[in-house]
Amino acid sequence: MKRKMNITTRRVIAITLSLVLLTVILLFSIPIPMDRTFNAIEIKLDDPSYLRECTITITGSYHLNLFSDDTFVGSIAVSGYSQTLEAMATVYLSKEGCPLYYHRYEDGINDEYGRPRRLEYSLGNITSGRFLHKLVIAVYSDNPLDKDVGWKEGGSWGVWNERNGYCIVPDVRSYEEAVQTLMTRGVIQQIPVPQYP
Repeated sequence: MKRKMNITTRRVIAITLSLVLLTVILLFSIPIPMDRTFNAIEIKLDDPSYLRECTITITGSYHLNLFSDDTFVGSIAVSGYSQTLEAMATVYLSKEGCPLYYHRYEDGINDEYGRPRRLEYSLGNITSGRFLHKLVIAVYSDNPLDKDVGWKEGGSWGVWNERNGYCIVPDVRSYEEAVQTLMTRGVIQQIPVPQYP
C-alpha cells in the first residue's frame, strides 16, 4: 500500500513538473500580441506651462526573455510625431531604457552601394515595466521643436536631461501628476526648478 502511494505521488510530481516546464517554455517562446492605446501628456520639466495632450498607440508583439531583456517588435506611435508612424527597430526593454529608432527608405535615391537610401529618426528613450506597463518616453531635445523635420542619415536628435527635458507620460492629466510619476518610476531624482525668462 505504501509503495503504491509512493509511485502515485511520484507520478503526480513528475506530471506537475512537466506541465510547469512546458508552460515556461511556451511562455518564453511564443510572442504575446499587443494592441494598446494610452492617453498621455508631453511636458517640459523646467516649464510647467508647456503641456501637450497626445496619444501613444502600441501595436506588435512582446517577447518575454528568461535570461536577457524582454523585447518588443512592432510600432509605438505618438500623435504629433509623424515619423513614429514609420517602421520601428526592435525595442530592448532594459532598466536603463532603450532608444526608439524609426526608419524609412527614400524612393528613387540610392546610396553608394546601390541600395535605397535609409533615413533614421530617434524620438527618445523609453523606460517601462514588463509588458510596457508604466512606460515613459524621455524625448530628445531637438524633436519637440522640429516635429516634422527629423529624418537624417545619422547623427544626433539632441539630448535629454532631468533639468529641462521633454517627457511623454501616459495616464496623467497635469504637469504635477506627470512629475510625480517620473519621480516614482525613477526617471528623475528631484522635482525640477522652473526657469523663468
